[in-house]
Amino acid sequence: MAFFARPERMVDGIISPPRIRLDNSTIVRRHLHSVALAAFLKEHRSMRSVTDFFEAEEPDIPTGVHMLRGWLDGHPADLGAALARVTPPEVQSEIGTSGWGWVDALFEPSDADPTFGWLGRADAEVRDDLAELDAAVEEAVGAEQYRAADAYRLQQATMRRTPLLNLLARRNVLPKYGFPVDVVPLDLSRTGDRDAAKLELDRDLRVAISEYAPGAEVVAAKAVWTSLGLKTQVGRAWPSRHWAVCRGCGAYREGLTDVPPECSVCGSTDRDPMRNGRYVIPVFGFVGERAKRSAGESRPGRGGTTETFFTDYKEGDPSDFEEVPELFGPGGKVDVRVSRQGRLTVLNRGPMGRGFQLCTRCGHGERAPAPGAAGRGRRRAGHRDIRRAVGRECSNWLEAAQLGHEFLTDVVELRTSSQLTDTAARSALYALLEGAAAALFIKRDEIDGTLRRWDRYAPEAFVVFDTVPGGAGHAQRIGRDVPTVVRAAIARVETCECDLESSCYSCLRTYSNQPYHDALRRGEAVGALTPLLPARVPT
Repeated sequence: MAFFARPERMVDGIISPPRIRLDNSTIVRRHLHSVALAAFLKEHRSMRSVTDFFEAEEPDIPTGVHMLRGWLDGHPADLGAALARVTPPEVQSEIGTSGWGWVDALFEPSDADPTFGWLGRADAEVRDDLAELDAAVEEAVGAEQYRAADAYRLQQATMRRTPLLNLLARRNVLPKYGFPVDVVPLDLSRTGDRDAAKLELDRDLRVAISEYAPGAEVVAAKAVWTSLGLKTQVGRAWPSRHWAVCRGCGAYREGLTDVPPECSVCGSTDRDPMRNGRYVIPVFGFVGERAKRSAGESRPGRGGTTETFFTDYKEGDPSDFEEVPELFGPGGKVDVRVSRQGRLTVLNRGPMGRGFQLCTRCGHGERAPAPGAAGRGRRRAGHRDIRRAVGRECSNWLEAAQLGHEFLTDVVELRTSSQLTDTAARSALYALLEGAAAALFIKRDEIDGTLRRWDRYAPEAFVVFDTVPGGAGHAQRIGRDVPTVVRAAIARVETCECDLESSCYSCLRTYSNQPYHDALRRGEAVGALTPLLPARVPT
């Protein structure tokens, strides 16, 4: 609709050149891994498949993973010189190029960044999957289900023959030469289904926590697949955080073992009773199986919707606010801060905000029952063990939790002195996003936004961020041209044909902001943004 309103933009010849961010540490790490692995494989050319690298021929022979770790711990001089030469100076200290700190991050998880430990997770995942497929074959043979046993053997052989570089690219160890970067799978290997072996259902974690949440459905290969829960790894636990929204001012806060007792904005100890709890980060992925119904009978079931909160800036971030003199209108001044270190938290609180019930042993997940329903608030044991295809129960208790993901990315924060209602602020936020996409030729799904309470008495700030972890540079472009974005946002909401007290997909609504559709009003967006512009002087 935006292009139909101004068709000349399709043919005016203005093309924004592609941009590559050399200071995106997430992408740079993968390239470091590729340089290191290439040097290692020159000495071990036989390691071409998953079984060559992750399995040992004899129990007392080290696997390729252990050999790689030992080689890297020796700090080979030629590799160190190569990494120092190819790593952009802006991220060398953050990654730990000279001190070899990136090696620990490659193999070991970290509380500071739950995504660390890519190769360690891949190693554990491969070994666990092969062992579980062995167990599934034995169970199927014991139950005289020989066709299922053959399917498991086929999946096992397929996994073992998978090219090593393909698997490492899918597990975020090596560059995939494309986005997204924090990718997890919907694992169908336990289903005994031959079609499952042909599918690779991977999603960015930000998307997967809703599309692959327990009970959610996805259509692939002309079939419906449903999520049974979260994938587990022996000896490892899902990273988790405790979070809460302040009941007094609406600010977000979180902690590793518990929520800070006092709100850092207003000092209140009260929490919003409907928006608090503990979320887990499903870094190992999800487990699914073929649904009983056929594709096309009805819309696939959803696993809840996501909500994004701005957590804080990374400690030590040098960015600061600057005034935008072009936006001194009757609505007051606008201050802008652009940062490469904005920390975002994406939460899926489950359908109707009730959360999920998860088993930490087998990963079984289900939607929490409605208030007043039988079993509500009780920890239940005796559920299906989703690690096994043949019917078997797990005796572990289910625990209440939500699903979440956090990442660092480029952000631009806009603070105004205009007092706005929640509806007006939310409407203005999405108008700014649409304006930025139209004025700066940015794909709309590559940017998103949220509101941030930063002071008890000040209006909430608008936070616009790149949806790509590590950032793609869009927020920085927006920060450099805020007046153009504001004008484009006003034009977007002024010219739409829907009612002023509502909104539509031609002005404010998108697929990703569905939870707020009823609260988006283009008339209030016009009222919130227009006062930011200086009054036009008649000529």
